[in-house]
Amino acid sequence: MPRPFLVQALAEGLAASKDKIRTGTGIEDIEVTQSGVRVRLSDGSVEEGSIVIGADGVHSKTRDIMQKLAKDAGRDIAKEEDPILCNYQIMVSSFAQLDMLIKY
Repeated sequence: MPRPFLVQALAEGLAASKDKIRTGTGIEDIEVTQSGVRVRLSDGSVEEGSIVIGADGVHSKTRDIMQKLAKDAGRDIAKEEDPILCNYQIMVSSFAQLDMLIKY
């Protein structure tokens, strides 16, 4: 799913909870509690909720913390140290133009 579509879906789906969406601050730690999660942010604030959605890119601190939590819980989840690389190749053609080239 392209990132802009995901961001739009999240923004629209969470519109009623806009005060719970935090941007412009980093994440320091995530603690799992009986009722959900507690997130300590780099600006010193703490947020509590039922879910954490990390959209912090390929070098994700959220992913690192979640990997540690999984390991501490006895779940061995493979972690890729290197970012995921994607190579794209594209070939564009228009059949109408191809017909014109063949006729001439």
